Amino acid sequence: MNKLTMEYVNLRTGGITAEPIIDGEPVNNGVYLKSIVKQTDDVIAFFPTTTCLSIFDGQVFSSEMKFNLFKKSHPDYEQQCENLRKLIMSQGIAIAAGAYTTRLTYNTDAVAVVDDQGIYLPRENGISEMLSYHLFEDSEQFHADAIVTNQRNVALVMYCADCPTALLRDKVTGAIGVLHSTWRGLVVDKEDGSQSSIVKTTIATMTRLYDTKPEDLEVTIFPCIGLDQYEVGDEVVSQYDKHLLGECIHYCDDGRPHLDLVGAVIKLCERYGVKRESIELTPYSTADYGFNSLRMAPVNYKSASEIDVKNISVSSDQPRELRSRKSIDSDKLFTSALNVLIAYKT
Repeated sequence: MNKLTMEYVNLRTGGITAEPIIDGEPVNNGVYLKSIVKQTDDVIAFFPTTTCLSIFDGQVFSSEMKFNLFKKSHPDYEQQCENLRKLIMSQGIAIAAGAYTTRLTYNTDAVAVVDDQGIYLPRENGISEMLSYHLFEDSEQFHADAIVTNQRNVALVMYCADCPTALLRDKVTGAIGVLHSTWRGLVVDKEDGSQSSIVKTTIATMTRLYDTKPEDLEVTIFPCIGLDQYEVGDEVVSQYDKHLLGECIHYCDDGRPHLDLVGAVIKLCERYGVKRESIELTPYSTADYGFNSLRMAPVNYKSASEIDVKNISVSSDQPRELRSRKSIDSDKLFTSALNVLIAYKT
């Protein structure tokens, strides 16, 4: 089995259904969350929208279900954690087996590793930094934009807004990884003058730890901001030219440059050995289908240190004005609209 579909996850009883309402009639009682679902024989991944349907005694109620992990002091923190628990546990994953995340993402090429002892960051000198970070504990955040593991029933959780997230699955060894690719994370300049990217280091880490061969990897890229919505500046154009990714820059009729983030991820996967036919795309943008989009959301600037970002769902027939986010410090966006990718080995 190897399929990518838009389905409904039953948060009460587990399982996945194509549609809880057929010909206007509810199928059965339950709480259903609409989600992109990637299923293979040994891996399941979810990329949920905010659309949640509650069906009881033939009555259908629609609401939003958020997964943002705010600071622990935020009044919605416990509810957000509970929403994630429901999604993870609905598929039979025991929380005791582990649910790990970097919580916030950074513009890095750093990869975190989950083994039977927990999560850690490998260091170039061979010394590993062990971290006590569990998804539902109030622990320190750490800087990494990818997580890899070969452990079963461990949920890897990666947050994103408009940047691409991807699932990497080694079809031979069974190792998996999830990554978050900011535009900077795809074109990293190292202190020693070398070039890197989150795609390169994720594949390299899986190769080193699990004997993964890049040609054995299957990559699924989940929704991100579309090319039409992602206008960029001269800094981005220069950096992508420098990293031989200039073909991912496209110019609109008005001459303004736009970045094809998905195209850049594909090019880097191919550059480091992944076969093009093993790369799968989801036909959605974060501006569509009830996903969250920071770039498409209205922003109110209160002060340099206090930013209020309103959660909204934008459908394809509700165009929004493109908003520039260059002056926003992502570390302060604790109340921003986020999406989440959850993946685990069964």
